[in-house]
Parts: sequence; C-alpha cells; structure tokens
Amino acid sequence: MLQIKGKHWKSLKKFSIFIKIILAFLILVITYNILKTEDPNFKELAQSFAEIKANQSKMITLLVIIFLMPINWLVESYKWKLAVKNIIPISLSNAIMGTLCGLSIGNLMPNRTGEFIGKVIYLPFGYRLKGTVASIFTSIAQFTVTIFFGAISFALVTLFFLSFLFKSYVAALNIFIAILYVFIYFNIGLISNLKFKNKLVKKGLKYLKVLNFYNTREKLKILGLSVLRYFIFSCQFIGILWVLSSTINVKTVLFVPISFYFNTIIPSFTFGELGLRELINLKLSDSFMFFNTSAVLAGFLLWLLNVLIPSIFGVLFLFRAKLFPK
Repeated sequence: MLQIKGKHWKSLKKFSIFIKIILAFLILVITYNILKTEDPNFKELAQSFAEIKANQSKMITLLVIIFLMPINWLVESYKWKLAVKNIIPISLSNAIMGTLCGLSIGNLMPNRTGEFIGKVIYLPFGYRLKGTVASIFTSIAQFTVTIFFGAISFALVTLFFLSFLFKSYVAALNIFIAILYVFIYFNIGLISNLKFKNKLVKKGLKYLKVLNFYNTREKLKILGLSVLRYFIFSCQFIGILWVLSSTINVKTVLFVPISFYFNTIIPSFTFGELGLRELINLKLSDSFMFFNTSAVLAGFLLWLLNVLIPSIFGVLFLFRAKLFPK
C-alpha cells in the first residue's frame, strides 16, 4: 500500500485541510443560495405550521415524519456497510459518517452524482476504487426500486385515471420497464464479462468484477434495504401531504411514487436538484388535480428533512475523513 512519510506527509496533510475547507465553503454557499431562493416556501411553511400546531393529530404526524429522517439514513448507512463487506469490513459508525459526508458532497454536483466520493474517502486508500463500484451498486439498487414502484404506479394511473388512445400500450411499456430494471439489477455482474481491446477500458472492467462479489442473497438484502428506504420516505411524503392539505386518497398515494419516478428519470443540471423537484411536483400535482402549493411545499419540506439537515452533519464529518494515505 502507498505510504507517504516525513515532510511530504505534512505538506499533504495541510493540503488536505485546505481542500476540506474549500469543499465545506462551497457546500455551505450552494446550500445558502438554494435556501435564499426558497424564501417564499419558508413563509408558506411558517403559516402552515401555525395551523398544524393547533391540530394534535397533525402535530404527532409531523413528529413521526421527523423521527423517520434518522431512520432513513441509518438504513442507507447499513446498506453501505453491507455493500462493502466483501471488499473491506467497516463499522456502522464509519458507514454513517461516510454516507452523510457523501450526502454533503453530492450537493456540489448536478443529480447528486458525487455522493460516492464521501463514502469512499472513509475507506482505506487502497480500497477506494472498488468501493466506488460498490457505491454505484447501492445506487443502482435504490434506482431500481424507484423505477419499479414508479413505473407500476404510472401504469395504474394510465389505465384507471387517464383517457387517451394508446393508454394500454403506455401502461404495458411501464410494466415492461419495471420488470426490465429488476432483471438488470440481478444480472448486473455480466457487465464485467464484456471483452474490449482498449487497455484503459480493460483496466476499468477489472474493478467492475466487484459486482460479482454479490450473490443472489446479498443482492436481495441490499434491494430489501432499498425498498425499506423507499417505504420510509414515501410515508414521509404522504404524511407531509396530509399535514399540509388534510386530503389523502388513492391518487395521493399514487402521486408519490410517480413523483419520485419522474424526479429520477429526468436529469437535473442544477445543484441540490430542488428547483427541478418543485417543477415536477407542480406539473404532476396539476395533472392529479391537487392543490399545487401543498405538493410543492411537501417536496420542499421532504428535501429539508432528508437532504439539508443531514448534509449539515455531513460537512462536519468531511473534516474527519482522510483524503490521502499516510
């Protein structure tokens, strides 16, 4: 394993601190700018909260929703711990710090593509490339669950609530997509068996063999934890919609997985994704004949609870990570 000693290590240590300060500064600036643009939503939430306090059932529901936030990230951290078990065993506390650190760094990149960085910098230096593949695998598992439930829900809405000429074909296509993604997930290791002449590609494929570390049982465990996470933040979203609008019906329940579905398949080129999420929720709520403000506020509050608050802790954990080998 690569080791750096003496003056070189001291220089790298100082450089590491400098990088962490810059990253933390950028994360906080981007977060501040996002929150600044959301000032109208904060005012709406403040008005809504005054009404919620007067309703005991809604207040209890809101407290349960808040309580589910750490449970959500605890499940994700345990999933990460399980995913790297065959590469290098890590403690649950290490997995939690890496997961939240990744959540913070993800705010720096469109579509939150940088989350894996925070996870792998909590691994020993020699295991980070393999850890990157493991992180991508856990993301694929969560992506598969989101696509599956979203596509099935969209198929149901198409068949029973919409009326247009080719709706049965659209429904069938979505069901096919749901099944296809589950098939791809359980056969993802086949990618490493592809043959290429290019030396650089061949070297990259060597690391993809990590995907073969997972047997069917382990894939089911990781997928099961992804389903549990999906169930948690779906319940949060449905609960917030009820707290804000006092209305829950079949359309509301189907709206949630479809919202996650479109937020997943439509790429975001903005930091934090919040603007795109609000636009999608606004358009979908209009299609579902919801009160638009409730849908947008619900998405905003879900983002505050599940992204903003834990990512603040992630910034603190960033300073505990070791960027370079010693």
